[in-house]
Amino acid sequence: MPSRKKRPNNHGRRENFLLRYKTPVLRALSGKDKM
Repeated sequence: MPSRKKRPNNHGRRENFLLRYKTPVLRALSGKDKM
């Protein structure tokens, strides 16, 4: 767990990008499933 606290900037940036990209993708998938 110390490695995560060592570079929180890098990890935060990667998680933010993944979340931003996954959000629209998941929404589109759920929308298609509902249709």
